[in-house]
Amino acid sequence: MTENPSARRATVILFGLCVIAASAIAGAAVYRYVFWGGQVPGGFVINPVDLNGDGSSEYLIAKVVVDLPESGDYTAVATLQNPTTGTALTQTTGRVEMDRGQEIFGIGFWTPDLRKAEASGPYSMQLILIREQSDSPFERPASPDMVGRLYQWTFTTPAYDWRSFQEQPTALAATGPATAVRDDWDGNGIVDQYEISVPLDVKQSGFYSVRAQADQLTLPGVTDRFFPTPSAADLAQPRFVFLAQGPQSVQIMIPPEEMYLSGVDGDFQAHVTISSATESVTSHPCCGTTTESFSESPAFAAPPDGSAFGLRAPYLIPPTPIGVSVETHFTDVVRWYDFRSPWMPIEFVGDVRDFGVDADHDGLFESLAVEAQVNVRTLGSFDLSGTLYAGGSEPTDQILMRSTPEASSIVTTSWTRIRFTDWSQTQSPQTVRLEFTGAEILAAGLNGPFAAKLRIVPANVIIDPVLAHTTMSYDLSQFAASGAKPARLPAVGVTSPSTGEYRVQLSPGTLGDGYQVIVRIIHANGVVAVDQQFRATSVGVVGFRTDPGRAHAFAVAVYLVAPDGTGVDYIEVPLSA
Repeated sequence: MTENPSARRATVILFGLCVIAASAIAGAAVYRYVFWGGQVPGGFVINPVDLNGDGSSEYLIAKVVVDLPESGDYTAVATLQNPTTGTALTQTTGRVEMDRGQEIFGIGFWTPDLRKAEASGPYSMQLILIREQSDSPFERPASPDMVGRLYQWTFTTPAYDWRSFQEQPTALAATGPATAVRDDWDGNGIVDQYEISVPLDVKQSGFYSVRAQADQLTLPGVTDRFFPTPSAADLAQPRFVFLAQGPQSVQIMIPPEEMYLSGVDGDFQAHVTISSATESVTSHPCCGTTTESFSESPAFAAPPDGSAFGLRAPYLIPPTPIGVSVETHFTDVVRWYDFRSPWMPIEFVGDVRDFGVDADHDGLFESLAVEAQVNVRTLGSFDLSGTLYAGGSEPTDQILMRSTPEASSIVTTSWTRIRFTDWSQTQSPQTVRLEFTGAEILAAGLNGPFAAKLRIVPANVIIDPVLAHTTMSYDLSQFAASGAKPARLPAVGVTSPSTGEYRVQLSPGTLGDGYQVIVRIIHANGVVAVDQQFRATSVGVVGFRTDPGRAHAFAVAVYLVAPDGTGVDYIEVPLSA
C-alpha cells in the first residue's frame, strides 16, 4: 500500500507533539515530586526573605506538602500564632486552585505584623484549606459531598527574634490616648460641644482620612425616630483633613444632641481610625476652574510574584501594606442627660409648687395639686401625666426623672389633656396643673412629703420633657375620704419572649364602650418610641425591640381615656427590671 506523503507528514508531526507533551508532563512530575520534594524535608520548611536588601526580612515564606482528595478551588487560611497563648499574630488568606494528590503549597506572611506585636518565635503555624464550589463554568464542579470540607495542618517554626523583621514605614503615629473635650458655653452644667481629641505626631504632611465607629450612638426605637439611618453612620464616613508635619491633635466632633438621644449612661466607646488619603485635582477646560476630590489611599499593593521567592503555583502571598493608618480606642464615662437636648415643643421651666385643694371648704383636701411652669413652642394638645411616689422611694429628683420606681412605692397617679391655642401663650411661661385625688392618698396610708414625677407629651408624639418634685409634708388627716377615681386601668403586663424583644399586654377591662387606652413606650430622655391606642374592652398587645442592655431606661406609660376625651387613669411601669 502506498502512503500519501501529506498523511505521512501529518503522522510524523503528531508523533513529535506527543513526544514533546510526554516529556513536559514527565518533566513537571520530576520537578514537583523530585526537585521540590527535596526542598521540603518533613513536609514543611520556612525561611525569612529580605527582598529589598536592607538587612531585615519583609516576609516569612513557607512550603508545605499537602495531600487533597479532589482538584479544584480551595480557600486557604494560614496563621502564625503565639504558641503559648494561641493569639494570632499575622494571617494570610485567599482562594487558590489545587490539584488532587500530594502537592507543595507555598505561603507567605508579612513580618512587620510580627515586629509590631513584638513577638519572637518559635511560632505555631496553622494551614487550613476549605473546599469551595468552582467559580468558573469551564471548571469541573466540586462533588456535592466535598464542598465545605476542611483540611488542616499544624507546624512549629524555628525561633526568630522579632527585631530581625522589617518595621512597617509610618508617616503618622499616635502620641497618647484619645481624650474627651467638653465645652459648657453658658456655664449651666450642660455640655454644648463634645469632641474626641487624638494626639498625633505627623511625620509626613498631607491629606488624611478621619473616621470613628461608635455603635452606642444608635439606640433602636429612639435614634431612628430622628435619623433615617443610624447616627453612628455619620462618624463612620471618612472626613478628609490636611495635617501639617509635627505634633498636633485631631478632633472628632459629636453633636451634643446625638449624645442626648443615644441614651448612653456609663461607658461610651469609640474606635478611631486616621489613615492616609489621596487628593485629586480636576481642571475644567471650559472655564479654567478646578475641583478637588479626596479618596482614602489603597491600603494594600499587589503582592510580589511568587517567582521572587522561588515559588511556583499554587502559592499565596499577602498583599503589601502601603497606606499608613493609626487606630485608637476611646472610652469615656458619659450620662446622656449631661448633654444639650434637641429642640422640644414644650419644656418645663421655673418653679414648681404643690398645695392641697379644699373644693367644698370643709377643711379637708379633695386633691393635692402640683403646678409647674412650661415654655410652649408649639400650639396644640399635650398630655400632662404624673405619679405620686412615697417619699424616699427614690434618693434624688434627678434619679426619679430618669427611672420608674416599682409599683409598690406608687401612692396615686393622674393625667389630663391640656391645649394651647393662642400664639401669645408662646411668649411667656405658662402654668400647668395636675391634681392627685386625696382619697387615693388617704387609701395609700402614707404621710407626705411625696415625690412627684410629671411628664408632658406633645400631640405629635416625638419627645417629651420630665420633671421631678418633692412636695411639702402632708398628714393623712388632711385628706377627704371621698372622690376616688371612677375607673381603673386594665391589668398591664410586660414580658420578654426573647433577648431584646418586649411585649406589653393589656387585659380587657370591664368599662363600658367608648373608653380608650393609650400605650406609650418612652425612653428616659423623653423620646416616645411607641404610641398605640386600643379599645379598653379588647386585648391590647404592643411589641417593641431594643438593646437589652439599655432596656431598663424605658418606661411603659398607659393612659385611660373617657368617652369624652378626658383623662381618667394613668400608670407608668418599667419596661425591664
